[in-house]
Amino acid sequence: MLIAVCDDDHQILAEMQKVILEWAETTDRGVVSVKLFDSAEKLLFHLDGGKEFDAYFLDLELPGMNGFVLGQRIREKDGFVPIVFVTNSDDYLLRGYELQVVLYLKKPIQNAEIFHALDLILKKNKEERNAFRMIRRKRMNEKLYYREIMFVVSGIHSVEYAKTDGERLRESITQSFETFAGTFPQYFLRCHRGYLVNMHYIRSYNRYLIMMEDGTEIPIGRNYQEESWKRLQSWFMDPAQRSFPS
Repeated sequence: MLIAVCDDDHQILAEMQKVILEWAETTDRGVVSVKLFDSAEKLLFHLDGGKEFDAYFLDLELPGMNGFVLGQRIREKDGFVPIVFVTNSDDYLLRGYELQVVLYLKKPIQNAEIFHALDLILKKNKEERNAFRMIRRKRMNEKLYYREIMFVVSGIHSVEYAKTDGERLRESITQSFETFAGTFPQYFLRCHRGYLVNMHYIRSYNRYLIMMEDGTEIPIGRNYQEESWKRLQSWFMDPAQRSFPS
């Protein structure tokens, strides 16, 4: 697992690296590496070069681009990667949940809090990043990761998967769309009789409409409004709601 830590205080960077590596040694967690950045711009330059991380610890009070804007840029690239905000302030508490952060840690941070955050990150990555379903296409069984699915549209005895890379895949189904939708992880929301959306990729919403990250507008059906509203509010306000068994 490769973890990025961004903070303008070099002492905190060194301490975070030390604690993360200590966590990795407590049990068999595989190979854990830490990359340190003292500015948002340096981390973004690294990402623009094609490098990816399995998790991020971001200080919110950074010079230049702050940690919240940095988190937005990271989330645009990856809807699933775990992000932890580290700060002295409560100013971004609610806005942090908009980005589906794993935790919001107040300085000074205790080692046990960092260990807890890392445990949650490990659990989230195992459950969500590696979960997949097998679909039948062109007489072949094909693996499709749930993290690649932005939303699903019901057709006549078929469904169409809208992937995050813009590709559309069609699969024939024999069961009802209701039964089909029930086989997906709980971070998928059936907001309409003909739509199933991955809540990781929702940009904005109201009682009648969901806007996806790619700009697609998904209607919320009248019979689904109350339940959809409750689940969307829980999803964006309570980070505990955003990790489910696959």
